[in-house]
Amino acid sequence: MRALSKVLVVIGMIVVLAGLARAEVQFDRVIVIAGDDQANTAMVALDAFEPGKLDIAWRHKDGSTRYTLWDREELAKNDGKVVDGEVVCGLTHCIYGLSRDQGVVRIGANNHKALIQWTRGEDGKWTESRTGVTAVAYYGAIGAYDANPLTGRGAFYGLNDQNQSVYVAEREDGTWDAQILRENQKPNTRGSFTFTSRGEPVVAYQILQEPAVLAAGKVGAVKVGIAPSYDWYPLDVAADTSGKIHLGVATHIGATTYYVSADGGETWTGSGIYDSATYGDAPAIRIAASPEGRMIAVVFCDFRNNALHLATSADGGQNWAIQDLPGGGGQFPDVAFDKQGALYVVYFQGGENKLKLLVADNPLEAAAP
Repeated sequence: MRALSKVLVVIGMIVVLAGLARAEVQFDRVIVIAGDDQANTAMVALDAFEPGKLDIAWRHKDGSTRYTLWDREELAKNDGKVVDGEVVCGLTHCIYGLSRDQGVVRIGANNHKALIQWTRGEDGKWTESRTGVTAVAYYGAIGAYDANPLTGRGAFYGLNDQNQSVYVAEREDGTWDAQILRENQKPNTRGSFTFTSRGEPVVAYQILQEPAVLAAGKVGAVKVGIAPSYDWYPLDVAADTSGKIHLGVATHIGATTYYVSADGGETWTGSGIYDSATYGDAPAIRIAASPEGRMIAVVFCDFRNNALHLATSADGGQNWAIQDLPGGGGQFPDVAFDKQGALYVVYFQGGENKLKLLVADNPLEAAAP
């Protein structure tokens, strides 16, 4: 009953906004990372580390996973365009995520059978580490990956071949530990995962016709139901350096909604972003917070209108500016801020078969009232 009452409180706090008081983000650059002969329904993940530098993992047209380092300082030489990138591995079904720690790049992936971490050393060579967890091989079970900012060790959220939600964490000796979060789930399960700046794991996931739940700190400890589910929800979770946890949820029968918690997931407040949302077999919503949470950015697919939208808020989610991203019909988005607050959005442009990167150096200036 305690959890249910929290759900009702959160639902009651959702406000559907009429009129947007914020300006759209003006992108300084629109860059083609990969063109028609390289990208085809390209899954993509990105991580912003040093200001002006991005790690990008994406799925090539031949099915391989490719890695690209984008450096703003290299624009004068090649306009930022990357043709093929480095080959990480020969076959990838799903790219779960990407993270960098002290110069080491890690990519979490599913190769139709197993959850695998790929690590790029200082010599530029990629090595694989198999977690021992066999994952289901369909898009509805796409999981997530991140690396602990304190230890640099990677971890996965995913759905195993027994339809169980699992948290898989790398041990200090390089082996892997798998913890079952939920047994005997309905198959349509979507999840997201990240670490706080204090190294605490945050897992958000939902189950068909059951409440979406979030575990923070101690994995497996359900903190609160986020929203009662009619069907499965695409969602994504992020944490900022101030300790807040941000959650974006897109319901295909309802709306795209934002939730925030300042106490590790014990209590939540929510606000409406958009009155339409997505439903599909692909990652359809991504959320990021700038340093200290000064700006929140949510990218989400709106298949009803064949559009990919960016929503930004500079006042804690009270007001949102909504804008279409260039091209229409975009898929597989990701979004990130670097340490200076520059905003990066990457997505596959289906109609043009291009992998695009959008760069906004000073998005907070555009968001000023």
